Amino acid sequence: MRTLLAFLFIAILCIYSCDDGDIIVTDFDFDEINLDLCEVTKDDFIYFKINNDTREGGSFNFTKSGFDEKTVGEFEIDVNGENQFTYRRYNIAINQDYYCGTLPPSNINVEEEFVSSSGTAIITTRITNEDDGDGVEEPIDDSIDTDEDGIPNYKDQDDDNDNILTSAELGENGAFLFTDDDEIPDHLDPDDDGDGIPTRLEDIDGNSDPRNDVVANTTNPDALPNYLNPLATETVSAELEAGIKFKKNSVQTEFTTTIIFKDLILDGLDQSIIERNLSLFGNRVMSESITK
Repeated sequence: MRTLLAFLFIAILCIYSCDDGDIIVTDFDFDEINLDLCEVTKDDFIYFKINNDTREGGSFNFTKSGFDEKTVGEFEIDVNGENQFTYRRYNIAINQDYYCGTLPPSNINVEEEFVSSSGTAIITTRITNEDDGDGVEEPIDDSIDTDEDGIPNYKDQDDDNDNILTSAELGENGAFLFTDDDEIPDHLDPDDDGDGIPTRLEDIDGNSDPRNDVVANTTNPDALPNYLNPLATETVSAELEAGIKFKKNSVQTEFTTTIIFKDLILDGLDQSIIERNLSLFGNRVMSESITK
C-alpha cells in the first residue's frame, strides 16, 4: 500500500513539474497558411496568419510611413517595442476580425503567448504577373510593342492603338482575323481594311470607337463598319483627327509581398522553433486592375 501511494505521489509530482513553465506550443507551423493584411491606418499595418486546426495565430504589427503593397521594393523594419511579432494560442478558433476588428470578441481567451523582443523584418513587394486579359497568348517581353506606345503587347489591351480593343478584333475561339489579307492580323494592323486610312480615323462621330461608324450605301450592302470596308474612303478632317482620343489601357497586375524575419527573438521560446518555422513568415498575393 505504501509503495502504491509513493508511486502515485511521484506521478502527480511529475505531471505538475513537467507542466509548470513548459512550452506547450502545439504546432507553430504556418507554412501552409495564407498571409493576410489589415491596414489599420495609413501607416499602421498588421500582417497575420491563422491556423484554426490548432487555434493558433501569428501577427506582425508595425508602423511604416510610405509602405504600400503596390510599391515595388524592399522595406527593412526593426522588430522592437513598437513593431512586434506575436504568437498566440486561443481557447477557440478565431477569424480575421480578431486582428482587424475594433475590439476582439469577448469569448476569446489567450491560452499561450510569446512576444518578440528583437530582430529584423524584411518585407519585399514585387510584380509577379501582369496581363491585359485580351485573349491573346503573348510573351512577357517588354521589347515587343507593336504600336510603340510604351506599353508592351502583353500589357496592352489595344496592341495596334486603333481604338478597338484587341479582344474585339479576334474571331471565334480567339482566332486571328485578316480583313485585308495582308498577313497582319487585325489586332496588330492599324489599318484593318487596307484602304490607306488608319482604323482609328474611320471614326466619323469622333467618339473613339470606330465600330459604330457605318456608311450605308450601294458600296456597303452588308453595312460593315467603315474600318472594315475598303470602299468607305471618306475624307478625314484635321479637326476630327485632333479630336479623337486614345482609350485608357487597363492591366491586371499581380503583386506578391514576402515577409522574412532575421534574428527574431521571442521571449521564452526555443530559438530553433523560430528559425525552423518563422524565418519565412509567408507570401501574400494581391491583384489590382491598374489604368495606364
